[in-house]
Amino acid sequence: MASSFDSFFTGSNNPSSDEEKIQEATVEISKLGNDIEFTDITAFSEEAQQIAIYRHSWLKELYHLNIHTFSQKSLDAPLSKIHLSLGGEKPNWRTIARWHDAFQKSGRKIVALIPRKKTGNSSAKVPELTEEFIQKALKRLLCAERPSIASGHRYLEEVIFLYNKNTGAKLLTPSYETLRKRFNAVSPYDKMAAIKGKRKADQEFQKVGMIIKSTRVLEHVEIDHTPLDLFIIDDEYMLPIGRPYLTALYDNCTKSIIGYYIGFEPPSLVSVAYALKNAILPKTWLKKTYPQIKNEWLCSGIPEQIVVDNATEFWSPIFDNICFELNIDIKHHGKSKPWRKPNIERYFGTLNREIFTEIPGKSFSNIFEREDYNSQNFSVLTLSALKEIVATWVVDVYLNSPNSRNTNIPSVSWRKAVTKFPPMEFEGSEQELDFHLGHIKSGRLRKEGITFNYLRYHSDELALMRATHGDHSVQIKYNPEDLSFIYVLDQSKEIYIIVPAVDTEYTNGLSLWSHKLHVKYLRKHVKENFDINDLIEARIKIRSIIEESISSKKTKITGKKRASRYIEKDNNVALVKNSEKAATPTESDDDWSFDDNWTSVIEDG
Repeated sequence: MASSFDSFFTGSNNPSSDEEKIQEATVEISKLGNDIEFTDITAFSEEAQQIAIYRHSWLKELYHLNIHTFSQKSLDAPLSKIHLSLGGEKPNWRTIARWHDAFQKSGRKIVALIPRKKTGNSSAKVPELTEEFIQKALKRLLCAERPSIASGHRYLEEVIFLYNKNTGAKLLTPSYETLRKRFNAVSPYDKMAAIKGKRKADQEFQKVGMIIKSTRVLEHVEIDHTPLDLFIIDDEYMLPIGRPYLTALYDNCTKSIIGYYIGFEPPSLVSVAYALKNAILPKTWLKKTYPQIKNEWLCSGIPEQIVVDNATEFWSPIFDNICFELNIDIKHHGKSKPWRKPNIERYFGTLNREIFTEIPGKSFSNIFEREDYNSQNFSVLTLSALKEIVATWVVDVYLNSPNSRNTNIPSVSWRKAVTKFPPMEFEGSEQELDFHLGHIKSGRLRKEGITFNYLRYHSDELALMRATHGDHSVQIKYNPEDLSFIYVLDQSKEIYIIVPAVDTEYTNGLSLWSHKLHVKYLRKHVKENFDINDLIEARIKIRSIIEESISSKKTKITGKKRASRYIEKDNNVALVKNSEKAATPTESDDDWSFDDNWTSVIEDG
């Protein structure tokens, strides 16, 4: 972490100094993104977001078909094919060309597909209430009995007649042809799903039993987690801590590892974002951190599609939003489809066999292989040494070795493949990438600013927003690994502004996970009203307890592992070494329960 606990004693909790703190924090924050406009589709209305998603779905399908010329001749056939799967109203080829032009000129940003604000009066072709009746008629047609369209139209006539009779309204009944076109616009998949069920539709329209094949780099990328088969020791106290986790991303085309995360963060959105950020950005940190590594790690870029399993973090709306903003498709392989993600599993096995087999401290995957071997007593490897070993093995061994059939060398395949189809690079700054990896939450702007998780945020721009709109609800975006500032949506400008925390010393490099732990400890041990000095004292006490816990041989291995996770976060250990601050999402901040049991650690103190 950027600041030590000693620095907290110099901090002031005097309310009269708040304005000075705000001014100082504003100056520091202005250095972060002075020339960057922070915006994404979350800055717009729900209706506008859905329109952008709809437009992007058509462009995405065309890009998958390798359409490069957007003319009537080149688009007519592909649009008809795509219409069968997407359904709805088929856009005109000129409309598609206009969407494509705006999307590409913006650097492939989704916000470019947000509809422009219209001026003057406009009205829908079909009244909203009539549309509801049409949807009811379509739902009646999409049933197991499969009634005729004529029957569906008679039903539509009847419900509108009864509504007009009971309310005195004068709604017009849509024509038979209107209902027929709307029914025909429903995709074959949706029709079968409604009539025979989703499972039958999946069986009919999806390929099964085949491994996903890729034709270019980052077309299909697998991601997964695993606990490593090794107990490691603390860098300072040289005592066993526990088994670290590995989250890795694997390119299906070249068989390359494109990014990973190693540490005590369990499988979650946090570890996923650590690994994803490491995969997307160029590995400029590698040679600076590990100069003994001979080869370059050339893999970088934004995956076109990520193949995931059914873990909770991959079904999170936050994960969906991150991938959507980065133009990444998500492919869930399903419970009964292991062939969808076989390569990353094979890589984990190779890593454990080739690196950890002969290292003291190995933890056997099979309990029957252990016999009398005690891996905790024989642990000799530190976390920093482990990271160096894995980086060296990935870059100098794995990426530059032929497979068992001598048909592929990952690094060679990558060099060749990128000359034909270069991957999409992230064109923004690292801070913009951190912004896209952020979490969204609502807050309330008042005179004292915004209070978020017991921390207060304020700035001159925020005060101006309040002067214009008064006290009101606002949408915020935050980085769970750095609570020193938040992004606040200025709805009038449809952009996010950076707002610093008032207490810069406490929040400097502070993660949400660590802050929650401090507050939990404070609630348990301090019965008086909340005060920032109490929080600082709690933080100092926790660090003291953890350091004593790690150095004590009586502490159980699980307690040491969780203590190490705290130390790792508190020191702001990031996989991307050139980053001063790592921006990664974590579990919902509404969940203040902790799966880690700190009772044994606290009692030892």
